[in-house]
Amino acid sequence: MNEFQKNLRNYKKEETTKKSQNEEEIYYYVYDENKNKVGKIKSSYEKMQNLWLKGIAIFVITKDGELILEQRSDKTNLTPGAIDLCSGHRDNKEKGKKTPKRELKEELGIKKKKIKKIKKIKKEVPLVFGKDRKFFIQFYAAKINLKSPKKLQKEEVKNIIKVPLQEGFDIIRQGKTKFPYQGNEAYFEEIFQEVEKFSKKQEDGNKKIEGREQ
Repeated sequence: MNEFQKNLRNYKKEETTKKSQNEEEIYYYVYDENKNKVGKIKSSYEKMQNLWLKGIAIFVITKDGELILEQRSDKTNLTPGAIDLCSGHRDNKEKGKKTPKRELKEELGIKKKKIKKIKKIKKEVPLVFGKDRKFFIQFYAAKINLKSPKKLQKEEVKNIIKVPLQEGFDIIRQGKTKFPYQGNEAYFEEIFQEVEKFSKKQEDGNKKIEGREQ
């Protein structure tokens, strides 16, 4: 082996090491019922614990004022086939709007420049999904400058359903999504009111802009 080949081999080893060091392992913080942080777990261990996790869910409103619901992929380990909002875990040390922006891009292919406005809705809501999957969920509303997402994360999202906003609320009320409306009616009705206000404000803003352009 000549000097060039040795240098090339060493370079490849260094690049492999750097890559493995830069690939941050996904983990979730876990909490007690009072939101006290008690540790963290690898994402793959999520179903094996009985503490609380943190997550987000987004009411995604299109350019035409419709609500986007997702049908989860049949292949996903979590809620396969269920009707869902764009949602996900808080990964690692994520805070604020970083998580919803990441989920919009990952699940629906919506880039930052296509998000007109995103707003936090109320405070985190404690919800239990199924028998024992416990989450503090932070809801958001997002207005996008698209009529429909064009690139879905097929591993997670099988299809999208676009419905009028009130119809979307009714679908959640009727228990047709993964969200546990029954027993949490007060939380959800407050959230619906705030999302409706957000949507109306964005619509009124669009009308003002259109009026100026005429």
